[in-house]
Amino acid sequence: MLMKLHSDLDMIPTWLKSNGVYPRLRAGTLSFRGSPRFYNPFSAIRASPSATEERRAKFWAESIHALGQENGLMLWDTPMGHISTMETESVDHIAFLLAEYERDVYLRGEVQVTAGSTVLDAGANIGLFTRRALQAGAGRVIAIEPAAGNLLAIHKNLKEEIQAGTVVVVPKGAWNARATLSDRKSVV
Repeated sequence: MLMKLHSDLDMIPTWLKSNGVYPRLRAGTLSFRGSPRFYNPFSAIRASPSATEERRAKFWAESIHALGQENGLMLWDTPMGHISTMETESVDHIAFLLAEYERDVYLRGEVQVTAGSTVLDAGANIGLFTRRALQAGAGRVIAIEPAAGNLLAIHKNLKEEIQAGTVVVVPKGAWNARATLSDRKSVV
């Protein structure tokens, strides 16, 4: 069964979306919530999509169709082929992920993959960076992901690579010390 879901992008006024400054200003403003060590307003503005890229994201959103649910996953038909995600994912988030993949934001600047290298994908989500690292020549990717739904999706999206041993999935979270989160509400 093919389902068409609407995009949250439709809620933003057209005049605002078409302004070339808006996406960069939005990314820079939102970056204040993140860690300045890795993601600051300047890097957010440089990496944020242009108005053309925003239109491309809208194209992605319009080209994505939910095929249904299976074994705790949502199956999507996308221009990149079928992708599995957690059941709670939205069309907009899938469009965002695919637009990032298309813009190749994963391998910019100092982030490079050398042929045959082992790559750590900490916070692997549904495995898009893992896939991109393999395409760039990684010999093996260790995908670290703690969320149960994302783990299901990684196993579905990268089944052949996992079976071949080029992807190793570690069902844990990455942190700077061994710890157990006791109150997830306190984590920002």
